[in-house]
Amino acid sequence: MIKNYDRRNQSFSALALAEISDVEHRAKTILADRPIVKGITIDGPTSRDLDDAFWLESRLQGGYTLFITIADVGSLITRHLAPELDKSAFTRAFTRYNADYNRPMLPTAISEECLSLHEGQMRPTLTLALPFDAQLHPGEPHIYRTSLTSLKRFCFQEVDDEIEHPRSKFAPLLQTAYQLANSLFHRRRARGALALYDLHSGWVTTEEGQLLKLTEKECHKAHIIIQEFMILTNQTLAFFLASRDIPALYRNHTAKAIAPQRSTLLEMLDNVILHPEIAQPERISTTVNIALERARYAPSIIGHFGLNVPAYLHLTSPLRRYPDLVNQRILHAFLEGVPCPYTKIELETIAAHINAEEDNEKERQRSHHLEKHDKILRNMVHQAIQNHSQSPRPLSTLDAKQFHSVLRMAAQEQTPQPAVEQEILARLKDQALSAHDLFTLLFRFPNQGENWRTVKQTALQWLQNHTYHAGSILLMGKQSLGWAEPECEITPRGPDDQRTFLAKASIEIGERCYISSTHISAQKSRAKQKAFAELLALIAGFEKQLPAELSSLDVASHEISPPNPASSAAEDSQANSSLKNYKGKLLERAQAEKWNPPLYKEIERVGPPHAPTFLVEGTISIENRVYQAQGRGKTRVQAEQLAAQQLLQLLHQQPVSTENSITLSRKPAVSILNEMKQRAAVQSITYAYEPSGPPRSRIFECICLVSITNRHSVETRGKGKTKKEAAQSAASQAIAFLSLSP
Repeated sequence: MIKNYDRRNQSFSALALAEISDVEHRAKTILADRPIVKGITIDGPTSRDLDDAFWLESRLQGGYTLFITIADVGSLITRHLAPELDKSAFTRAFTRYNADYNRPMLPTAISEECLSLHEGQMRPTLTLALPFDAQLHPGEPHIYRTSLTSLKRFCFQEVDDEIEHPRSKFAPLLQTAYQLANSLFHRRRARGALALYDLHSGWVTTEEGQLLKLTEKECHKAHIIIQEFMILTNQTLAFFLASRDIPALYRNHTAKAIAPQRSTLLEMLDNVILHPEIAQPERISTTVNIALERARYAPSIIGHFGLNVPAYLHLTSPLRRYPDLVNQRILHAFLEGVPCPYTKIELETIAAHINAEEDNEKERQRSHHLEKHDKILRNMVHQAIQNHSQSPRPLSTLDAKQFHSVLRMAAQEQTPQPAVEQEILARLKDQALSAHDLFTLLFRFPNQGENWRTVKQTALQWLQNHTYHAGSILLMGKQSLGWAEPECEITPRGPDDQRTFLAKASIEIGERCYISSTHISAQKSRAKQKAFAELLALIAGFEKQLPAELSSLDVASHEISPPNPASSAAEDSQANSSLKNYKGKLLERAQAEKWNPPLYKEIERVGPPHAPTFLVEGTISIENRVYQAQGRGKTRVQAEQLAAQQLLQLLHQQPVSTENSITLSRKPAVSILNEMKQRAAVQSITYAYEPSGPPRSRIFECICLVSITNRHSVETRGKGKTKKEAAQSAASQAIAFLSLSP
């Protein structure tokens, strides 16, 4: 322990270490005149720098008062009282936590001893008292200087044990805190925050809405208590200072201009829990990271996109983050009625330094983890090839994240390994490559050679037929390689009942301008995707053969031969007669099983008017599952028959019902709520899940929060053996409540 202590403090100057004794002395002398508050701490089992505590008290009129108490560092370590310690803290910017040792922002004699909120030891603190009424609406905050003797130091697992199996006198406090934290979390979600916290799957989000995967040991209920209480405190103090025009180091977070709508991002996060097999959380994480800027400190207020609040700052960790220490000093100045200790220029200088240090640390961690990860993965690939040398796909067992890393490493080499090349082509065929995979393969590294050319050409040909990734790849090029924003001209054509869209895209990269040919589709977005896909082929140096019906020249001048009605009718009749009546078979199956009848929707119509090609999507709903398939044909009837054929193949494992079959005439409650949202009858719907019980007999509780207006919401709970069952129960209660509402 002494060796580690010395290692963590050896880089502090002798002058800085000499100031520690004065800080320790002042910390004792300022305690006498301060009111005493209660509090407990929750931290990791090995943490020593404890800088926040909380307490809850019931109110006579209903509700609670939440007390958040923070270690008072700002009144003891200032630029005037401890200039060398302040200089060291500024230079370090924040505490760095490494696997073998930590590099603290302040010497451990301060951060882990005299100012750390250890159990049973009195410390100078700042307290935020925030009242909540019976409906948990927050009231006016009260901020004052205090002294705290922590009543108990809890680690995360101990909190979970007390919540589930109460043993100590603190169990009611922790249970109430957990309920309050859950309510705060659901309200944030209802207000549009990019928030996710699912203990069952282990997926959570940061303040910026970035997805993180917790290990089984990290999945604790205690985390959401600390997370929600600290976010609430930082948000409350940001509003407190901003509403009084007090300069501070605010935490700003923005979305890029090309980012998806907030509703789309929220839906993506919901799908991480509801449909993980489809959503693929790792890919959603990549999309969110690309779409959002990094959070930044600044003395001006821009707002926080991830939290969806107009103002936010950090003030709850002054032992570990320099911005928190600065903001605490500013808050002290306000409480004392003296001018702010910083000018705006000084705050801008501090913000620029902290932002740069954050970037450097993230890059250092990224490089370290990447090097370690790549070494492990290379050994894994080598072993897979050795153990499955006779297999045509020795790398098929790698998951999406692992294979992307293999793809990245391979793309940096001039000649890919045969096993990697085979796996790329196989995953293309299986439609198992993401937009991120394709961007890495095609554009991220300047690889050449005949092998790569063949692989790239195959990938680009695949992309022309699966154009939905094209926009995302162009976005990645803008983000990573500095490409310009692509432009797309879209022109409608034809009467309303036969409307088609013409799309022509262009992009500037360096001194070159790439221009696509004109593409046509019955859907505007589809035409745009086609044009974008061709742009990518041009950028990669592969000329794409233009569609026969259009050229890259002016469409209005293109002549189209008139159709031959007789030949067209004959072809249509021949095409349709060659198909079996799959629609009839599917309808008979649906009637026998008492399913809802299948529906068919025209997705697109391409080609000249005299020889169009139809793409139709067939849909059938069975219980709470929706099955979809597509068919393409020279007539709409032919396309519908092919879609029905695909649906029958999807459903071949569905058992035929007997006389005991259940009639599914009632819509699921979740679907009814979604329809209400589409009709704007409610503003938003949020589902959160809490598992309980042993793994083999787990029970899920679903909390359904329905926002009716900005000020009114309905919160219901339902339980079930699956998340779907619990969600239906909670949604049913919400619908019942809404039906009784005026």
